[in-house]
Amino acid sequence: MGEAPARDEPSKASTVLMNWLAHLYLYERTTEFRIGSILPDIVSTTRLTGISPEVMQGIERHRDVDVFTDAHPVFKRSLRRFSAPLRIYAGILTDIIYDHFLTVKWEDYSAVELKKFTAEVNSAFEVRVEGVPAKAYSVLDRISKTDLLGSYGTIQGVRTAFDGIRNLLSRPFDTDMSIDVLENKYELFAADFDEYFPLLEQNFPINCPWAGRSPKVAH
Repeated sequence: MGEAPARDEPSKASTVLMNWLAHLYLYERTTEFRIGSILPDIVSTTRLTGISPEVMQGIERHRDVDVFTDAHPVFKRSLRRFSAPLRIYAGILTDIIYDHFLTVKWEDYSAVELKKFTAEVNSAFEVRVEGVPAKAYSVLDRISKTDLLGSYGTIQGVRTAFDGIRNLLSRPFDTDMSIDVLENKYELFAADFDEYFPLLEQNFPINCPWAGRSPKVAH
């Protein structure tokens, strides 16, 4: 992205809560696809061998979603809501903020309650799939056992995610300052999300029971 790095390196991202809820929402209802959907944020996927076509499809969908997001003018508008010194971290901060709004507005977009959705995903993450490295399962196990996917919905949950990221950076950002930006511009970020997410759904249509309730895009 031109204005700010959108995401950190997988080696750093693998131990903190990332923007996985939206990725998982946009994926097919299979264990392999779901695991593939977050692998790029956990391990380097360029040298993986012996993985199934469905895992690879999940990896490719993840990359496509990231490319779409990073190039989208609404996402870029959200990035500009952060000024220096936070601007260089705006991509990953906005990712987390968008997942916060997906959690808060979940019933607007899904016919399946969030708790049921995350329980199904957590169960999938407990299944061992051929070719997926042990390092990835150390993260998947932590997600499933602590229900991290259900923690985005409060400001404290966002703060926890921000803290997890900043603690791994050589030049950590100020969490309090980041939360202040979110709280002071909450409605603006919410409006950005409301404009962006239906377009993301439209660009990556899926056939699954939890999607299809978007208030702005007909499926």
